[in-house]
Amino acid sequence: RGRGMTALARTISPGEARGVLAAWVADRARLGRANEALARVDGLAKAGKLGDNEQMGTAAGVAYVKALRAHLLKEGYLAGTK
Repeated sequence: RGRGMTALARTISPGEARGVLAAWVADRARLGRANEALARVDGLAKAGKLGDNEQMGTAAGVAYVKALRAHLLKEGYLAGTK
């Protein structure tokens, strides 16, 4: 479970990780598993693993998760999720 995402995370730079994570959540949402994916992202944020490693001043941690949810909702990925 989640091994594909872990393997992928090892091959990308820290600055790309949150973009890849957003795509993963969107994919899971399309498969009807948005709540599970978002719970996983919430856990990563609470564990301090969603920082602004690339120093770009972009959303990090809980703010990243909030922005991700808003974006996915706006784009129609989260219709009907909690």
